Amino acid sequence: MNNNIGWDNVFPEVSENFHQRIADTLKNAEGLPPRRKPYKKRFLLLLAAVLAIGTLTAGAVYIARWNDRLANRFEADETQQSALVSAGTAATVEQSASANGLTVTALQTIADKNGIYVLLDIKAPAGTALTDESCFEGVGLQIDGVPGINTSSGFWSDTELSESGGEKLPANERYYAIHAHNSNKADINGRAVTVGLTNLMTDKGKLQLEKVLDGKWELRWTLSAPDTSRKFDIDKVCAINGHDVTVKSLELSPISGTLTLDGKDMLAFKPMLDQLDEPFISYLLMKDGSFFALNGMGSGGWGDMGTDLYVRTASFDMLLKVDEVAGLVLTPPGVAPTADNALMLSGQD
Repeated sequence: MNNNIGWDNVFPEVSENFHQRIADTLKNAEGLPPRRKPYKKRFLLLLAAVLAIGTLTAGAVYIARWNDRLANRFEADETQQSALVSAGTAATVEQSASANGLTVTALQTIADKNGIYVLLDIKAPAGTALTDESCFEGVGLQIDGVPGINTSSGFWSDTELSESGGEKLPANERYYAIHAHNSNKADINGRAVTVGLTNLMTDKGKLQLEKVLDGKWELRWTLSAPDTSRKFDIDKVCAINGHDVTVKSLELSPISGTLTLDGKDMLAFKPMLDQLDEPFISYLLMKDGSFFALNGMGSGGWGDMGTDLYVRTASFDMLLKVDEVAGLVLTPPGVAPTADNALMLSGQD
């Protein structure tokens, strides 16, 4: 029996993982005895494959659905949500671990080659409230075979929970986010990721931490973090604080950006950078005249290849519509961006 079917064309609304599970089920059924009606056999096997993993319609809806609060948090409209699911940038997880009455569930990831946002649901035992002062003593995110993953994490604040909409969560339940930055630029797509949490704590003030609950929670799954970026070649000079800096290129995805500058030009700002001072703030000029700040967790530096290039990377706190970007503006801190100072983007690949 020939199982070489273009599943993306058969059920384009569901993920590649769904297609693969159907194909695997068909492959396992190859040993069935032949029937007189091969087309009927083919249909029955396909039906069995679908039933083996759940109803097709329900599965498609489940796979494609974002967490509502996370969609609001990233200001993702329905078109953006669907596009990021199709690309593999947004993926459901549904992995859980429990210890001493507390359950940690990984709900969803938003990830690309530069960074990862993991949304967790934390449910403590009844009577144990989770507040703005709650935290974990230890938090780790590792990707198999990839060193240099930097993280920041924390419970969603009361304000974030309120602004994200939806029904109010019980006092013993709260969302928790982990931001991870791929600082060494390794390929992380398709690799196993492990999230580990230890000991629920509360901050009594001035970082006086008190243990609330002992425990270790570990979750592991395969990460979906495709490279969906577009590259804009710029090669234009921008004057910043009296210094000319050549902007080489800009790479943008819906959730991150990479700005490449002439490294030798950036040496003029090395004393400032050594003091962790910012010589400029980067903004994107959108086609509607608004500005999108290139802020978020990331890194910047000359790297290990000398001083020829200076590269800055950031993962955004909201989704970017890359098709709507018109230009790039670099301004000194405290100076508002204007369209007059924009380097217009004319080419992309």
